[in-house]
Amino acid sequence: MKYALMLLLTALLTHNVFADSWKITQITTGSDGYFEPVVYENYVSYRRYQDGDWEVYLYDTRDGSTTRVTDNALGDYFPYVYGNNVLYTNNEDGDPELYMYDIQNKTTDQITFNSVDDSEPVMHGNYIAYISTIGGDNEVYLYDTISKTSTPVTNNSSIENRARLYENYLAYSSYRNGNFDIFLYNIDTTTTTPITTASTNEAVSSIYGNYIAYQVYIDGDTDIYLYNIETGVTVTVTDNDKNDYEASIYGNYVVYYSRVDGDDEIYLYDIETGLTTQLTDNTSRDVDPFIYGNTIAFNGFEDGTSNIYLATFGPDAVPVPEPLTVISIAIACLAGWIKKRI
Repeated sequence: MKYALMLLLTALLTHNVFADSWKITQITTGSDGYFEPVVYENYVSYRRYQDGDWEVYLYDTRDGSTTRVTDNALGDYFPYVYGNNVLYTNNEDGDPELYMYDIQNKTTDQITFNSVDDSEPVMHGNYIAYISTIGGDNEVYLYDTISKTSTPVTNNSSIENRARLYENYLAYSSYRNGNFDIFLYNIDTTTTTPITTASTNEAVSSIYGNYIAYQVYIDGDTDIYLYNIETGVTVTVTDNDKNDYEASIYGNYVVYYSRVDGDDEIYLYDIETGLTTQLTDNTSRDVDPFIYGNTIAFNGFEDGTSNIYLATFGPDAVPVPEPLTVISIAIACLAGWIKKRI
């Protein structure tokens, strides 16, 4: 009885209230393999396996055109579009270095010049955060596009990864004390604050506004949590016995993929209401979502081949519909009734 009640509550919480407002479009075709989509305004960057190696491409949602950003035999990884730029990693000079492609001028500049690995670039404002193996282990670095200088954010014997930027904050994961924890670096004050200190492994997924989304391996599976930088409060986004991964935040929404229904599907969590919407529902894998505005890019593995899809929702899906008020009250009443009986 207890299990049945919990299933009913979960079903209500994942009610697909935006189902009629979503439009899903496939923007790549073929069997090459397309991965790591990132959205910024009208652009989607991704990498494609072509001619025996990986290349970076840029898709324009306004006219459906595609631009090939790289064309070499060396392999290009971690594409990240932001503003007028596409960042990526290439080992043209013998080791992975960072490059920046100017969309308007169609020119490419090399950002880092050293004999170590530089990878996983992300950008916000004038800054680029990335991971470098300077010193023999992974460290977080911050590159200023105005002064064209790099500054170490970390300098220790632990392993850092998954750096994420928003305005003057840089969040990252660090392997200290026998597990990965999350730390927050303030660019203005150059101070670092630990966000998690538990004995579990936490991995940063995204940062936007006052929120850091991260995933935690706990109780035998991975769940999504949301930390409020301003209040210090942590909210549980998912709590199930399946794996939930790679949350991306924009505005009031957190998008992630989960195996809660048996295979990988995309879900959308509303921070304000606490309600979750299932976006995809099929027999293929849908993974690695990235949200910007009203657009979500993700990988879909239909027929075993990875392609890039865009899910967009209209303005009528953003406000909470009137019927949700009734649903919310019903959920609250049901949750209270269940609590008294378990």
